[in-house]
Amino acid sequence: MKLVLSDMDGTLLNERKELPHDFFEVVKALQQRDVLFAIASGRQYYTLLEQFPNLEKEMLFICENGTIVFEKGTCIYVNEIERSKLYQVLDIVRNIEGVYPIFCGVNSAYIEDDHPLLVKNAGMYYHRLKRVARLEEVIGVDRICKVALYDTIGAAQNAYPKCKKLSGFFSIVTSGKEWVDIANPLVSKGKVVHYLKERYGLSPQDCYAFGDYHNDIEMLQEVYHSVAVANAHEDVAAVCRFHTLSNEEEGVMHYLKQAFHLKM
Repeated sequence: MKLVLSDMDGTLLNERKELPHDFFEVVKALQQRDVLFAIASGRQYYTLLEQFPNLEKEMLFICENGTIVFEKGTCIYVNEIERSKLYQVLDIVRNIEGVYPIFCGVNSAYIEDDHPLLVKNAGMYYHRLKRVARLEEVIGVDRICKVALYDTIGAAQNAYPKCKKLSGFFSIVTSGKEWVDIANPLVSKGKVVHYLKERYGLSPQDCYAFGDYHNDIEMLQEVYHSVAVANAHEDVAAVCRFHTLSNEEEGVMHYLKQAFHLKM
């Protein structure tokens, strides 16, 4: 058995958020070779299901940047944030200008503001999205595994440095130009890949991973076949053993066709 893992935005999807034209054919051909395809995304599970119709039982879904994993429609891994720590996060992020928190749970995602940009962008990544009066009312009702921050000013210069004071208690990563993800310490896509290697009895040589941004680095370091798309951040390209075409050029599919000798 082999395992292929791919990030979504900036890696598998083009800039119009479209899948490669022959994605479903490639996944089917890989399945015939005993290769399991896994999506490793910051997106919500229910959002991913809409992008991959009829593949709920055929693919593995690593969601919310490695805090939740679904296998054949069943949640097999959850890394829940302690309730007391969620209050601590809210105390800080509510005081950062231009930043809006999203609680990401197993059952849904939650917002407490109706800012148009927040609603538009959160709705893009969280198709199960509920607005509540205060996020505190969700604590203890759903298992919250990640707090996503949507930053209208810019994550790298605004929310990220101001949240660094939480780094002793949380994992803080930028997952896009407007996004910061806050989760438990050591949580990452890479930690989940380590868990999956043990679950399936796989070696690093059995695993392939594709990425473009900082939140992919730990995942890429867990596998031998670490592949950066041509548009990847220079830090990501530096840790990868292999490189492929950009997301606009369907680099993930290009590499897999060559690696597994797929005639398509």
